[in-house]
Amino acid sequence: MNLLALISLISFFVYVYLGILVYLKHPESPVNRAFFILSLFAVYTSFTDFQQRTAPDFETAHFWFKNGVLWYMQVPALLHFCFAFTGVSQRKGGRWLFFPLYLISLMLALLDYHGNLVVEGPVKTPWGWSYGAIQETLIGNLSVAWFSVLLVTGIVLCLRYYLKVTEPEEKQRAKYVLIGTSIPMLAGVAEIVCSRLSIQIPNLLLLSIVIGGSFWAYAIWRYELFVLSPAASAQEIIQTMSDVLFLISPERKIKVVNQATLNLFGYERDELVDQPVKILFAPSDYESIVKDNILGELATNGYISDVEISVRTRHGERIPISLAGSLVRDRNGQTQGMAFIGRDITKRKQQDAELHHYKEELEERVQERTAELEKTYAQLQRAQKMEFMGNIAGGVAHDLNNILSGIVAYPDLLLLEMPPESPMKKSLLAIKRAGGKAATIVQDLLTLARREVSVKEMVNLNGIIHEYLQSPEKHQLFSYYPNVQIETHLDDDLKNLVGSHVHLSKIVMNLVHNGVEAMPDNGNLVITTGNREVTKPVPGYERIPSGTYVVLSVGDTGTGIAKEDMERIFEPFYSNKKMGKSGTGLGMAVVWGVVKDHGGFVDVESRLDEGTTFSIYFPACDHEVGKVADGVPVTHYQGKGERVLVVDDVAEQRDIATVILKKLGYDVHAVESGEMAVAYIQNQTVDILVLDMIMNPGIDGLDTYRQILSTNPGQKAVIASGFSENQRVKEAKALGAGAFIQKPYSLETLGLAIRTELDKTDEKT
Repeated sequence: MNLLALISLISFFVYVYLGILVYLKHPESPVNRAFFILSLFAVYTSFTDFQQRTAPDFETAHFWFKNGVLWYMQVPALLHFCFAFTGVSQRKGGRWLFFPLYLISLMLALLDYHGNLVVEGPVKTPWGWSYGAIQETLIGNLSVAWFSVLLVTGIVLCLRYYLKVTEPEEKQRAKYVLIGTSIPMLAGVAEIVCSRLSIQIPNLLLLSIVIGGSFWAYAIWRYELFVLSPAASAQEIIQTMSDVLFLISPERKIKVVNQATLNLFGYERDELVDQPVKILFAPSDYESIVKDNILGELATNGYISDVEISVRTRHGERIPISLAGSLVRDRNGQTQGMAFIGRDITKRKQQDAELHHYKEELEERVQERTAELEKTYAQLQRAQKMEFMGNIAGGVAHDLNNILSGIVAYPDLLLLEMPPESPMKKSLLAIKRAGGKAATIVQDLLTLARREVSVKEMVNLNGIIHEYLQSPEKHQLFSYYPNVQIETHLDDDLKNLVGSHVHLSKIVMNLVHNGVEAMPDNGNLVITTGNREVTKPVPGYERIPSGTYVVLSVGDTGTGIAKEDMERIFEPFYSNKKMGKSGTGLGMAVVWGVVKDHGGFVDVESRLDEGTTFSIYFPACDHEVGKVADGVPVTHYQGKGERVLVVDDVAEQRDIATVILKKLGYDVHAVESGEMAVAYIQNQTVDILVLDMIMNPGIDGLDTYRQILSTNPGQKAVIASGFSENQRVKEAKALGAGAFIQKPYSLETLGLAIRTELDKTDEKT
């Protein structure tokens, strides 16, 4: 037996198997039917070709040649399969396209059968008896053209389909069908061409069909090319389901279970079939099912859905499932049983529990954040209220400073001219002390206005606390409250801070005063200082941001602060204490203003009848504390006849300044507006200006100084104002103005500021 005969025999068995397998998978599929027809012709051709090749003589070979002429039908069958696979046969009229193909090929087969009009006949070759060459006649040429058109059409259809599809798995299927179809078609073309060129080659068609069939077989096995039959066993479908499925009889006995049910419950099939359905449930769960009348609802409505129940495995584990069920009826509508489908929802329950946990956490965080926002909003409102009150207080303080100037300054002038034994001296000193106290209250108002502290130096809180504890104010306070004990816990390594010694002293004094008054009978007052590194924001009375701080804490064991009063404790004039006994009502407002002016933060902790602790956070600094200057004798700041121009819109202020400066030995002239000052300077020269910062109407001190500098560069000046130092004062100093003095100023304050500025070397000369 030669090789080609063996190939024909193998082809016979391969296509018998493939044809039956594919057809039985889905007889209704056009693709399956076309493949089955192709397989029938392949089986027939393989059998006759095998017989012809192994024939012992010409007569036998000619017999099988004539009986094998239906091999012509294999080419239209191949094109028929291409039509079905690419969907051409599904189009309108497409299913009738292949009938003319079969008819024409059948006519060619009959012509060959009756007289070898197409092919010469069996020819002896090294590969056994084979088909001869195609006749070089009109019929032969027409047959070559016909089969060439069919083969090329099949390849084009499969190629177009392969290029059109995009889904990866579908493209793989199309690729293997294209290869499997192209091989026999190309082999047929090769045979036709070689026969025309009188080139003798072995018969390739059968070999190519076997090779092409192997690609189709791989596509069937790997990519399920042909669909399942709808006649497939329902039992197979049930067994492959991933969800639990079981059927029970009207007597509530289990009749059918699938593999998923066995896997979930851990039973063998024969251990469940014909057993009561309650075997799948714990007794209490089954009683609940009966009590809730779930089976009764199923019998009444015909179905149930999404019922959450617990089932029990063979090992006693309880598993939650979501159950759906429906009645099973026969053709006559009679109930035959109940079918249930269940899904294990353990993971869903766990996810629901986690989701519920996360929801609760989220709600807590939202509540916390809402509380923080509400607190922040309250703090913002409090800050805005303090800012508003501070602006009012600042305006009042400015006017009061102008009024107090005479009360503060004139006693100094009168005392200079009065003999020591004068009976009026005591009265003048009383006036001076009263004016000083009034000026102190005004200073508190200015502090409340938060116009920034006018003096900033390196200070240490421990030193300020020590000074206060030795001061007459402290001894006087504790003389009223002899049963109050004071303790100090001061950090020896306390960092310094930048600020005003005077203003920080007021903080210490007011906090101590407030704490002592909260303990009228007895108690302990504790003053603590320390360094603190805040790594993340600290919530409190205020939100304290990250940073390095010097912390001052003053705690008492007094009456505490009621919750409803906590929001108002820093408001000016707000107090629950008795009028006339507890100062001006500005103490805590001053604390707030000074803290804000120093870039600090306040925290308050208080419990009724247990006490209150105020903690003040100041930004820390590592620089060293400088020495405090001693008082300066009047001889050090007397004038030498220098010309001074006083510019102030308030007549009393001009008079006071004029008297003081003349007393100190200066040549003084005064004007009431910035415009008059500019005009005066254009005609007269002066050594220095005493320039009020706020003047109405007209230009203020800054604009006045700018215009004067445009004609008199380097003009010396000092700035005076009833407000604390602000941004416009800083701009004036940046232009060249000297010291800033705050009204009401004393003889020493004004004289020292002018003398210091005049004695400076002019840097521009």
